[in-house]
Amino acid sequence: MQAKESLSAISGDRDLWIAQYRQEIAERDFISDRNASMRKGRNEGLAQGLKQGMKQGLKQGLKQGMEQGLELGIAQGLERGKNERTYELARNFLRMGLSPEQIADGTGLSVSEVMSLLDGD
Repeated sequence: MQAKESLSAISGDRDLWIAQYRQEIAERDFISDRNASMRKGRNEGLAQGLKQGMKQGLKQGLKQGMEQGLELGIAQGLERGKNERTYELARNFLRMGLSPEQIADGTGLSVSEVMSLLDGD
């Protein structure tokens, strides 16, 4: 009975209904704005994090690539220098009159590699 009377009183008061309706709209707008702001913040945070992560990854990748490239370059340079020295020794041995077989045994080159040096000199 009391609920019926309250409902009648509220129903009769048009201004109260309008005020409640406006408050509901304001609350709904507030919640909607808050949710939109949270989504925007989350998306901006993700974008910022992705950008930062890519920047760090690129920096680390470049550093690692340079280190590996340097190591590989040094190893290749040492191998090339060793090969050049071997061929230099083989040419000197040829000038000294050693046989291609002796030179091949002493340098680790094949006889055909030693013979190719005869054609080059």
